[in-house]
Amino acid sequence: AVKYIEKAIEIDKGNYVIWDHYGYILYKIRKRKMAENAWKRSCELKNCIFSLEERLENERKINE
Repeated sequence: AVKYIEKAIEIDKGNYVIWDHYGYILYKIRKRKMAENAWKRSCELKNCIFSLEERLENERKINE
């Protein structure tokens, strides 16, 4: 999955949805810092307020 999402990012670096999905994939494979950076990039592109704590809490709830 990482290979394909990285290819999608190469094609469309400005797509916040792709960056968001990339963050989830990285989180799942335990690359937490990279996931955080991907989520931050997604939020920058979408002009939202990024909260790592909120994002991680949502991930924990999903994986219970």
